[in-house]
Amino acid sequence: IKDKEDKIFEYTKHYLPENTVVELEDRTAILIEQIRNVIKRLIHMPDIGSKRVVLVLEADRMTDAAANCFLKTLEEPPLDTVFILTSSRPNSLLPTIRSRCQAVPLSY
Repeated sequence: IKDKEDKIFEYTKHYLPENTVVELEDRTAILIEQIRNVIKRLIHMPDIGSKRVVLVLEADRMTDAAANCFLKTLEEPPLDTVFILTSSRPNSLLPTIRSRCQAVPLSY
């Protein structure tokens, strides 16, 4: 899945420069503070262009606190913002997160 994540990131970086990536950062989980930082960034309008992409790599690794914090933003996303969550274990995501996402298989 890492190769596919890299391709998604490169595409969004080229076409949509206001992207944000959330990743493990040498940890075993995505922490609530990382999600709070993303939400803070989304309050401001984009500097370049009108669209933003938030790419959450290995989203199933969010702590329950991080996932619950992220939930309201997924329910009411900022204008012109797209969230892409990657996961090799989508059933490990909170059901409330899964219910607000559309699955797009990336297997060849």
